[in-house]
Amino acid sequence: MSMPSKKRLRAAYRRSPAAIYLASMLGAGGVLVSGVALPYIVKRLGGNDAQIGLAVSIVMLAYVPGCLIVAPHLDRFNAKSVALLGLSFVTISQGLLCLFISPAVYQHFPIHPAWLVSIPLALQGLSLAGVWPVIVGWLSYNSEGRKLNRRLGVFNVAWCLGNIIGAALGGYFVEINSCVPLLTSLAMMIVSVLCIACAQRPEKPNHHPDHIYPSVLTAEPHPMLGHFRWAARIALGITFIGVGLTRSQFALLLKFDLGYQESNFGIAMTLFSTVCLIIFFIGGRTIAWHYRPGLFFASQVCQLIGLVMLISCTNIYLIYLAIMLVAANQGFIYISHMYYGISGGTRRAALMAIHEILLAGGFALGSLGGGYLSQLYHNRYLPFQVSIVLVMLAGIAQIIIWKKMNQTACPAA
Repeated sequence: MSMPSKKRLRAAYRRSPAAIYLASMLGAGGVLVSGVALPYIVKRLGGNDAQIGLAVSIVMLAYVPGCLIVAPHLDRFNAKSVALLGLSFVTISQGLLCLFISPAVYQHFPIHPAWLVSIPLALQGLSLAGVWPVIVGWLSYNSEGRKLNRRLGVFNVAWCLGNIIGAALGGYFVEINSCVPLLTSLAMMIVSVLCIACAQRPEKPNHHPDHIYPSVLTAEPHPMLGHFRWAARIALGITFIGVGLTRSQFALLLKFDLGYQESNFGIAMTLFSTVCLIIFFIGGRTIAWHYRPGLFFASQVCQLIGLVMLISCTNIYLIYLAIMLVAANQGFIYISHMYYGISGGTRRAALMAIHEILLAGGFALGSLGGGYLSQLYHNRYLPFQVSIVLVMLAGIAQIIIWKKMNQTACPAA
């Protein structure tokens, strides 16, 4: 191949979002490798259910205020610089986590090691506030309709592929040693930083929103966008309470109550991510699911059935099926709110921060609240029972929204 051809290929690669997609895949995978291993690592450090719930939720607990602080300012800075800085600090936090689980390190601190690991995890959560909202805002620049749907679809497939890899590796490696999954996570984060460094620097946006997304301002928003946006916000928060439970209390329930291995939890999380991947792929290829209230109802019924199965089944294959049903709802609600949440908006990174705040808040509540309920009542099934009630309440709230939507669409004569 001639030198000019190589240069053209390199230039085309730098102009494409491929490096951003690859960074998203590796970043999400790196976070989940340690995330799947974390409940078992904290348990080995002598942590109880409440401490495990805190360790799993602390990333999201820090992520929420991080998003609240940076959201109003994200669109003012260059996306590449912010994402690069955020990913670099996530990588540093992974390195600190590797150090803090070592007896040679944590014995010099006056606090329990189960609490000590919360320090780098909190740093990770704060740092991620400068990663995911920024990357989505970067990818969605000047995109609307089918183009926006396609770009978000590819992004979702990319990070979900990372989750599949991360879940499988985390579940397998934590059976070998506590350090192996964390070192693997660190290596993936380093490569993710390098990918963002290789991506083309986006245009510096004008601070006035009329100049940031000109195509958005010429597009007529769907008349029902506001209704769908609020319904998706309710569903997203409630859905991720269930997701938080699956990442913390489900891991303990599977091993210590039902007698399965860490690798079984890794398989369950791999299946979870695979179902999400399928939904993200289909959702990114078609717009037929847009503005369809029935799909909201059907997806949350899937979550309800899955949660009921989790508290009533002991067979591992039925448990896997239950996790896949919960994942089906998570995947659909995730893409729904991502689309409705930023569709027609100008400050894309800031709008994406709202999406992240909702899912992070739900995840943190599910993980932390579930851990304390389990510890307080010595019952690891109780948090799932509470989640079932919350899903039903969310369904009632959405029915009210749909009724108002119908009244708006069909006013009385």
